[in-house]
Amino acid sequence: MNEFLIPDSEISQIIKKMCEQSQSFQNFYRNEIPKLNGKTISWIHNPTLSTEGYADSRNNQIILKNHPSELLKEGNYFLICHEISHLIQKEEKCPVIRFHPEILRYLSSSHTEREKISAFVNSIIYDFSINVKLKQYGIEIFSKFLEPSKGERSPAFKLSYIFRYVIFQRNMCLFDRMYEQEAYECLKKYNDNNLVEIGDKILEIIYISNLSDLKGFINSDTIKPVIEKIFTEDVFNNLMKFFQLPYKFKLTVTQTGENILINSKELF
Repeated sequence: MNEFLIPDSEISQIIKKMCEQSQSFQNFYRNEIPKLNGKTISWIHNPTLSTEGYADSRNNQIILKNHPSELLKEGNYFLICHEISHLIQKEEKCPVIRFHPEILRYLSSSHTEREKISAFVNSIIYDFSINVKLKQYGIEIFSKFLEPSKGERSPAFKLSYIFRYVIFQRNMCLFDRMYEQEAYECLKKYNDNNLVEIGDKILEIIYISNLSDLKGFINSDTIKPVIEKIFTEDVFNNLMKFFQLPYKFKLTVTQTGENILINSKELF
């Protein structure tokens, strides 16, 4: 077991020091934490993660590759705020994008892989909206690119590259600087024109406004039409081609409560 629960007293001290060191972080924390409606966050340290961290909204946990004390030393307030924001989205009942299990089974026989695919699709849609909010608080992006395992070509791996392409392109505009040179070098290693084509189409659909401004980002009121454009046009079938799978889907998008379900009535 590589996960370690960080004691609340330890987290409290780290958060206190972050608030002392950064007025932007203090403003974010004081304004945003009440939106969790009293729910406490469990902080988990897992040094074996293949990503910097993620929020587990079902268990109200934030799992981090690096211990928060290391983030404090680096001045990395961005990651803490970004993951907290994902938990707030859940509390505010932002819809979760889910695929019908049959579609996911076509994409992968692995349950872990299927979970990753769903997570990446949600991240493509929601991550930039979070980063817009953080920018408004004055919190600059601070993120390291972690290269995936060499030779991996699973659907989740390929989707992760599209996710990186979309997020990096958009973050460049938001934060007005290059993201991480090593990120682009890594993307070059997986050079595929379809990746760029699909990524640009998703960018066009999600961020209808000019890429240099901060308008047009996604919220719970505007998400369903965006999902319909991505998954009921030809973008998803181009993804299938990208995954080198022979199936084509006619997809439907329905919203029920806190879920947006992507379904397929007909396979051909």
